[in-house]
Amino acid sequence: MKEIFNEPQVAGLSGQVRVLLADDETAIRRCVNIYLSRAGCAVTAVADGQQALEALQADSYDLLITDQQMPNLTGAELISRLRLAGMNLPVIVAASDLESFNESQCSRLKIAALLQKPFGLDELRRAMSQALTPTLAHLQLEPMDAHLSGCH
Repeated sequence: MKEIFNEPQVAGLSGQVRVLLADDETAIRRCVNIYLSRAGCAVTAVADGQQALEALQADSYDLLITDQQMPNLTGAELISRLRLAGMNLPVIVAASDLESFNESQCSRLKIAALLQKPFGLDELRRAMSQALTPTLAHLQLEPMDAHLSGCH
């Protein structure tokens, strides 16, 4: 699969944002990891919901970006377990079918933003801004025209 990815021009950060990225698609993990790392974020990328849960139990993060459909635990199951454990970090859910997330479920799970797959880096930047504002308003990701290919 050929990927289209232009290197981001990202403004400097006044602090490092720790992001946990959970997605079973290698291309998405790679592209988002590159973009966020160049923005100054510390990114941990995992391939399924169970790995994400273990990472969150072992370390602290400022933001979780999770796919909905993953092996072992779906995004919604992962978020439910986090909330039951008292973890209140902001969460962005990426999914090809967002219809399964109604306003009530988003409110109950405290989902900060939704991303429709496939998504571009501009959509990711806006979702992160929404999720992290106002607590981490210093995060300055510049707009990007590049899209993540292979994001179904």
